[in-house]
Amino acid sequence: MVFEKTVLNKALAVAFDIPIAVTHWDGKTEKYGEGETQVHITFNKKFSFSELSSMPTLVLAEAYMNEEIEIEGEHSRACYISIS
Repeated sequence: MVFEKTVLNKALAVAFDIPIAVTHWDGKTEKYGEGETQVHITFNKKFSFSELSSMPTLVLAEAYMNEEIEIEGEHSRACYISIS
């Protein structure tokens, strides 16, 4: 679990140019950026490294549709996530 969170944290730290908060599947919340949080992403499911490394955009889009990820705030700004 630690490895997956570390990879996800590193990717999310550079994926946005706005302040965000991320709540992981274990309930712990990380904040990225300076200022008031504009987007809050909640991961309701633990994603494996292999899931996120193969086709991350598709995996995250499907997860959002299946409510495995929740996004609060400006959804349009959250759509610019780019994990590669």
